[in-house]
Amino acid sequence: MTYLGDLRLERAHHQLAAAEAGSATATGVATRWGFTHLGRFARAYRAMVLGSPSDTLRSGGAASTSPNLSSCHASVNATSRQAS
Repeated sequence: MTYLGDLRLERAHHQLAAAEAGSATATGVATRWGFTHLGRFARAYRAMVLGSPSDTLRSGGAASTSPNLSSCHASVNATSRQAS
């Protein structure tokens, strides 16, 4: 995935993790962050977070810490600092 794709995926993850029960759907969050192909979004999300978007939504983010997401976040921050 590209830098912007990774960033959008991370933001979608944070929104799913922070959502109140019944206030959001995985589809709504994915489309809000520009993912128009939901199957590709789910596949990329599982690869990065090690769980499905709907699992994160149901758990309220409790099981959403992932080494893959942390490394993505570090990569995004490093790239942002280099661009400055």
